[in-house]
Amino acid sequence: MPWTEQARGFFQTLIRGEQRIAFLLVVLVAMFSLATARIRHDSPTEDEWAHLVRGISYWQNRDMRVHVQHPPLANAFDAIPTIFEPNNPKTADMATWKNGYPPAGEYIKVDYARARAQLFECRYMAVLFLVGLATYAFFFCEAFFGWPTAACALLLIAFNPTLLGQARYVATDLPAATMWMIGVGETIRYLSSRSKWPLLTMPLGLAGAVLVKHNGVILIPLVMLVALVVALLRRGRFEGLTPARSLLNWFGHFLIAGLIVIFSINAVYKFDRTMLTVAQLLEVPEQKHWTTSGYHGNFLEKRSILPKLPQGLRIPLPHPYLFGLFTIEEHNRRGYPTYFMGKNTQDGELGYFPVLLLVKNPPALIALLGLGLVVLWRKRRLSLPSAVLLAISAGFLAVLMKSNLNMGIRHALPIIPLLSVLGARAFAQLPDVLHGEWLTGARVVGMSGLLSALSATPHFLSYFNLLAFGHGSWIAVVGDDWGQDREDFVRFAQAHALEPLYYYPETSTRRIEVQYLGLKFSELACHTRLPPGAWAALHMQYAHRWEHSSCAWLRGLEPTYVINGNINIYHTPSVPSARADSSAAPAASDTEHHAEPSEPSEPSPAEAQP
Repeated sequence: MPWTEQARGFFQTLIRGEQRIAFLLVVLVAMFSLATARIRHDSPTEDEWAHLVRGISYWQNRDMRVHVQHPPLANAFDAIPTIFEPNNPKTADMATWKNGYPPAGEYIKVDYARARAQLFECRYMAVLFLVGLATYAFFFCEAFFGWPTAACALLLIAFNPTLLGQARYVATDLPAATMWMIGVGETIRYLSSRSKWPLLTMPLGLAGAVLVKHNGVILIPLVMLVALVVALLRRGRFEGLTPARSLLNWFGHFLIAGLIVIFSINAVYKFDRTMLTVAQLLEVPEQKHWTTSGYHGNFLEKRSILPKLPQGLRIPLPHPYLFGLFTIEEHNRRGYPTYFMGKNTQDGELGYFPVLLLVKNPPALIALLGLGLVVLWRKRRLSLPSAVLLAISAGFLAVLMKSNLNMGIRHALPIIPLLSVLGARAFAQLPDVLHGEWLTGARVVGMSGLLSALSATPHFLSYFNLLAFGHGSWIAVVGDDWGQDREDFVRFAQAHALEPLYYYPETSTRRIEVQYLGLKFSELACHTRLPPGAWAALHMQYAHRWEHSSCAWLRGLEPTYVINGNINIYHTPSVPSARADSSAAPAASDTEHHAEPSEPSEPSPAEAQP
């Protein structure tokens, strides 16, 4: 057929790189379609409400007090669709905002249906960060490595289920990956040529990383250290210079970069309470924050370096930004309850992030990275761009491995695009180490990322590859269930008439969602005594946490249904066992749950992350 021959010819020109922009657009359209599949049917997550209301507050107010837990750039971008809406509730009038925390609970109680619709619109803005990431990586690789690497990197990033899953929600993790890729890419551009433009684009990329998530501050010393090593070795832009001249250039360039980053932070924070002296910073009333509540307004005095500095010294950073950095340090000191390899823990595990990177990325990327090690062993040398990508990835992973905040793959997200570029570089160099059928097979595996994406659609957050051997939730469950499956759960419970139903909603905002969807349920707790024949719904992470405690009703039960791998539904026997009869536990109310939504006494710990 003529049209089939034309289609075949078109795709062949795409693959050969004869239509590179067309190839990019085709992949971006496919990626966007996957990332937004059923996006309006994923229930609002706990963190999304806080991120959304922060973004709305950014456009309404000059005061940046609610931008402590997270810098404002990503939230403000995601909230752009709300700017032009008439009669939007004023966040500054809400009590929680005045205390320095995003008033998510108050905002959604004004008109939950409207707030829910706003959130779904803002999710489309969030996906644009993935579009930007894939596009930048494509042009970066084309400039430094050529066509095969650019095409493969684009496919590895665009069809990575973990990146697709993180991109669907109003959050800061995918924006962090995007800005880290830009910051590292522009650093490589700076190191590789003596052009003056990177002296502007590199610090702007670093500023972007700092302004979407607090872990961006880690990138700055990593970049400075890598650039210092390059200067000492007199490679790249320092080639041909004397050692003293190389060091002088390095110092001067990063002095300029530092000033641009500091100015960018102040500009995005609208110069709110900046250039204060140390004494003035300590006098500013502290925002209420769950990690600092025990310090009774003296957190900076007791847990920061500020009291040790000269009291008249002026700090060129906004108070909300500085306070936020110290709260993250405190949160890391305290740790976070997590579940890893069948064990509940409060402290970080050394192997947590390496294992998650291994099982939460598609086999195509893992295979290419393995082949990349073979290529490196054969050649015994790395190009400057590849060396920088590897050094930054290894440095950030080392920091993560020492972290006490093991809350899912999302904190390691900035590494994935960097590894994807290295994997694509290995793909382009396969002919150097493989031949014949082995080369063809390796290329097929390397280009199979789309299959991983299709297999996970649309429940990308729950994706684990074959290396998990079907035990993903045993490896790590915290970070994959954000509450996004509640609508599917409610529809299933209604369709199957699961009555009487007991359910643990976790927080007030999540309770509001299931009430809005019309779920009839009674409150479930670990020590609830369930009547015979009752149904009990429990999110997977709490199933793991409660199975090792004295939950009589859970003991010996296996889930009858599992919703999207995240919500277990149990059915208690119609005839109670003797063991259940002997359990001394308070009885739960059989009345339907119609509790009036209330503001949580403290914000979700998961929300206050770097």
